[in-house]
Amino acid sequence: MSKKRNGEQEAQMWSRLGQGAPAGSFTLKLPRSQGQKAREVTLSVRFSRVTIAVPKHKAKYLKMDTPVEASNVELREENAPKGKSICWRLLSTLEVDTLEAAIDAMGGHPAIAQLIADAGADYILALKANEQAAHQAVAAQFASQRSNPTEIHATGTWAAGCEVSTTREQNRGRYEQREVVVLRETSWWPKSWKWAGLQSIICVRRETMRQRHPLETPTVEMHYYLSSSKADATELGRLIRNHWSVENQCHHLLDVT
Repeated sequence: MSKKRNGEQEAQMWSRLGQGAPAGSFTLKLPRSQGQKAREVTLSVRFSRVTIAVPKHKAKYLKMDTPVEASNVELREENAPKGKSICWRLLSTLEVDTLEAAIDAMGGHPAIAQLIADAGADYILALKANEQAAHQAVAAQFASQRSNPTEIHATGTWAAGCEVSTTREQNRGRYEQREVVVLRETSWWPKSWKWAGLQSIICVRRETMRQRHPLETPTVEMHYYLSSSKADATELGRLIRNHWSVENQCHHLLDVT
């Protein structure tokens, strides 16, 4: 199959997706950059499942001749000013069947970091298991930075070089200790260059316990983020908590600051 034919089929695939009704939308703010005024944009989210046939001339050396099931995801700006439209696309073997899955698939992808950086904005992207190698590398690095990864109710156990901000709250019968840990050094991660402008690799460790159950083992959750921001750990924690607020309300986890 010729490259021209492949290009035509790809264009048709995205055209069909664009003709369908969006699954949802969300709003973000783009700051002023390169002579462009700051503006608020609304991005519609569309996704579908597609079947991609393996070209006959590649089937032999790829050692596969069965079609590949994939998801195509598109974030497109609605009512964009002339010449300023944003359109982000992703074709992935991940199974995307919900709005949340579509946002997550796009959110942590290096291409999204590049697009946001090109727009002159800073990003905070949730790093989830759909970026498997990156998630494993970052999780392992933070585990190595804590002297006792399983210890609870403890602070100050992070290695030198980690910026840490700790908060504690008691609310509605629940105790929560939140540690925001930031690494600026990225030489330990050979693939960090894929995320354009990466300045901060962040771990949020949340330890929660119901106050009425003092003998209960606290629940510990670890969340990881990548950011182009140089803000301190306290400010990054505030911004990430806004992520949680948005996720709880609308299931949207992609944010631009």
